[in-house]
Amino acid sequence: MGRFAIELAKSTDDEALRRLAADNPMSGRIRISLRRDPCYFHGVETQGPFNQVGVARELDSGEVIGCATRSVRTVYLNGEEGELGYIGGLRLDPRFRGGTLLARAYRTFRQLHEDGRTRLYVTTIVEDNHAVRELLISRRAGLPRYHDQGRVHTLVIRAAGTNRPPVGEVRVERGGPAKIEEIVDCLRRNGRRRQFFPRYLAREFTEPNSHLRNFDVRDFHLAIRGGRVAGVAATWDQSAFKQTVLAGYCRSLTVVRPFFNLVAGLSGYPRLPAPGSLLKHCFVSFVAIDDDDPDVFRALLDSMGNDAAAHGHGYLLIGLHERDPFLRAAREYPHRDYASRLYVVCWEDDEEVWQSLDDRIPYLELAVL
Repeated sequence: MGRFAIELAKSTDDEALRRLAADNPMSGRIRISLRRDPCYFHGVETQGPFNQVGVARELDSGEVIGCATRSVRTVYLNGEEGELGYIGGLRLDPRFRGGTLLARAYRTFRQLHEDGRTRLYVTTIVEDNHAVRELLISRRAGLPRYHDQGRVHTLVIRAAGTNRPPVGEVRVERGGPAKIEEIVDCLRRNGRRRQFFPRYLAREFTEPNSHLRNFDVRDFHLAIRGGRVAGVAATWDQSAFKQTVLAGYCRSLTVVRPFFNLVAGLSGYPRLPAPGSLLKHCFVSFVAIDDDDPDVFRALLDSMGNDAAAHGHGYLLIGLHERDPFLRAAREYPHRDYASRLYVVCWEDDEEVWQSLDDRIPYLELAVL
């Protein structure tokens, strides 16, 4: 099949990386193409302050035929600040699947891991992408260990205005620079109660060159109760540098799609878009609520739905672990549900670190995956 080099990407690889992402959609019953125009690296930057993009390059042609990302950031592990890695963006040209390329890629990954920045990683794999899941959890020679941490649900919620009043004494207002310390305090005290919740600093939301690209602190929605910020969440529009395109459906969904859309249109649930459709959405991010109050969550989600609809977004996307208490409340809204599996990834000599994790509910920021 030719000779290959596995190395860190260069800035000159940007066009090839964007083409690889566009032409190799995520597998499953619904195939999603994750576009990264106008710059692949802009989307990677959101994963945290430290990122690496690895590429597999065919030496004879110089063509980039595969890629993956490694990112490290500070999160809460068992309630304390610690470093956690994320493995994502795995794409491989179908012509080169099989053989020893994956094993060689993980040998390079192991070499990068020797920088000591972290001992644990997380990653997600679409649940019905059985071939990839079986390969990565096979513990073949050279592969790290993948520990299943349960299901993560990505809910595609129809963005629609609502006049439902907040429950009790809760009112919702918009964030802003004057509220940043209260916002960060809410994120900190509630983030410690979740496993893998990112540690946020005020400057990450206010500095112009932050890795939180295109996020404006005024996109926070704040739940105020008793004169205090009792919960926060935000909408994050990343369409300027990350796009989601519906690439296609499996055969059974292709057949039933016209009938499903007829029923969905009558019931208010999201329809299945035509293949090739660009999905206009924004992410629900930075969810932190005192006492995991579902009424506060609903008030924030209502406010974000109103805002998204007013700005022309058809959908809100939120990712919630199967044990997250907000999942039931989120499912009350018209939605589509897509399941992935969450894995903690480590090498054998770091098994004790994984085993030390307690049973706090995992939290992943969907917008940066």
